[in-house]
Amino acid sequence: MANIEDITGWREELYEFNEYGSEEEHKQFYGKYNNGIPPDAKLSQVLELVEVLLKHDETREALKKMSVWEKIKSANEHDFLEDNPKFKERPDDAIDLITDFFDWFCWKQGYDLEAFGFDIASYSTSIRILDGELPDVRSQATIDRLLEDYSGLVVDDREGKNT
Repeated sequence: MANIEDITGWREELYEFNEYGSEEEHKQFYGKYNNGIPPDAKLSQVLELVEVLLKHDETREALKKMSVWEKIKSANEHDFLEDNPKFKERPDDAIDLITDFFDWFCWKQGYDLEAFGFDIASYSTSIRILDGELPDVRSQATIDRLLEDYSGLVVDDREGKNT
């Protein structure tokens, strides 16, 4: 079985869960908050996911493609619809990989898939580190920026901090 140290086989595990997991398991994982408000993301979980995304070649390469895509979108923000020729450069394979990996990671770790801000805070922080905009994952500068950019979505759950 895959784990966060050795992700070999993660896709197959997620496929097995999606295909053969019980309806109750799927409801608990994918639809836990259909009738309520999901919690905010926890800083510790966001940082853990960022570390895992950056650690493995497969996910790191997908993030690099997503980074290029973000730069294309930013350069074309006022004229960026699906009919824009640059839209064809959208790295669907990388986006799908990272989205599926997020699902697998949350499932394996028992984290709330639907936690507000968990996915976007993790992806954007990972990309900023790859691009050299932020230092390493656990640096105070990265933590401060993450909490500032995602205030109201990511809660600081470190010991001694309010959650």
